[in-house]
Amino acid sequence: MNPTAKTIYTPPRPNLGPDPLDESPSWLGIALAFAFVVSAFLVWRRRRRKPIPPTTKARLSVPDENSDSPHERMIAWSLSLRASMAETFGSAWLAKTTEEIANDPVLIDRIGPEPAAQLIAFLAEADRAKFADALDPQPSTMADSELRELTNIIATAALPKTSPHPS
Repeated sequence: MNPTAKTIYTPPRPNLGPDPLDESPSWLGIALAFAFVVSAFLVWRRRRRKPIPPTTKARLSVPDENSDSPHERMIAWSLSLRASMAETFGSAWLAKTTEEIANDPVLIDRIGPEPAAQLIAFLAEADRAKFADALDPQPSTMADSELRELTNIIATAALPKTSPHPS
C-alpha cells in the first residue's frame, strides 16, 4: 500500500433516509388515538374535585348577657366576631391576628370604615383581656347590642360592594 495515496471510503449503497409514511392513516391508529382520548377524559373526570355545595349559614352563637363574667363574655364575643369574619371572608381569617385584620383593606371595603374601626378596637380590647395577667381586666366599652349589630354587619358583607357600570 502506498502511504501517500488517499483512500476514499464509499458506502455500499446510497443513504435514502427514512421511509415515507403511508398516504392514509390506518384504522388501527385512529382507533388507538380515539381510545387514548376517551381514557384520558375518563381519568380526568374521575380525578377532578367534586364541587363543594354551598353551605347554609348556621346561626352564629352570641354570648348571653347574664351567663358569664364580663371577661368571659368579652372573649366569647371576640371568638364570635372572628367566626363571623371567617364565615364571610374565608377560613384564612381565623388565623389572622388583630393587626393583620386591621391592615387588610378588604374589611374596610366590605363593612365600611366606622364599623371596621369599632371591630378593631374591640378585638384589641379582647386580646388585652385574653392575654393580660391582670385578674380584673377592664370591661368592654361596647355594649352587647353594639356587638350583635357588628356581627350582623359582618354577616351581611358576604358580597363585595359593586359600583354601577357607566353606560
